[in-house]
Amino acid sequence: MKRFACLLAAVAFFGACSTHRVSRPKEIYASAGMKVRLLPPSAYGGELSAVQEVRVSRGGAELVVTGIVKILRDSMQVIALADMARLMTLNYTPAGIECEVSPLVPLPKIRPEYILFDVQLAYFPADAINAALPKGMSFCEDGGARALYRGEKKIVSIARDGGTMEFANLERSYSCRIVHMEN
Repeated sequence: MKRFACLLAAVAFFGACSTHRVSRPKEIYASAGMKVRLLPPSAYGGELSAVQEVRVSRGGAELVVTGIVKILRDSMQVIALADMARLMTLNYTPAGIECEVSPLVPLPKIRPEYILFDVQLAYFPADAINAALPKGMSFCEDGGARALYRGEKKIVSIARDGGTMEFANLERSYSCRIVHMEN
């Protein structure tokens, strides 16, 4: 009987997941009226598979998730897990973006394009990022530090120290501490 109850709970949970589909990546607002386009996964120039502990902080609240990031030649995937449950699966391919979100996560607050943009800022080559930015924005990399600027104003700061990354969106007031775990 206990196994049956667990099965019903799992079916209810996964059956209640919602899918948000975007046929083609749209331009997104990187900063105050300045739009950027997402880079295709191939712009990464290689492959990446990372398992991470991600601590997201915003407005005094903190969420801790296990994040899985996979970048292949023709796709990107971001998965967020918490307390043994899948909160989100985000796939980006030439066909578009597909995001499956648990009902535990308020969908209007999840913007798949913005998550992908943050991943690209953290991992993609600086030259590729700069090529996609509009006039008036720039992206710089110096050793383990990266930054996105609107004019002279720094709007995103990324600092790496070994297997730890500190990601701060200064304009939107959120930050992430990302610790690489062995996979």
